[in-house]
Amino acid sequence: MNVIRTCWVMGDTITEAAVKSTRSTSYVHKVYKRLAESASSDGQHLVPVPDAAGVAL
Repeated sequence: MNVIRTCWVMGDTITEAAVKSTRSTSYVHKVYKRLAESASSDGQHLVPVPDAAGVAL
């Protein structure tokens, strides 16, 4: 999960994070979603990270 979290902070796409973490894109998508929800509930204003198709989560 640390690799995925780092990828999310660095702005890597879901596909890039999946390759780096050797996890499925489906799993990375779920983790990115949780990270985004956590950041928004903490009052942090972060730019949404796009998935492989360029769609913001």
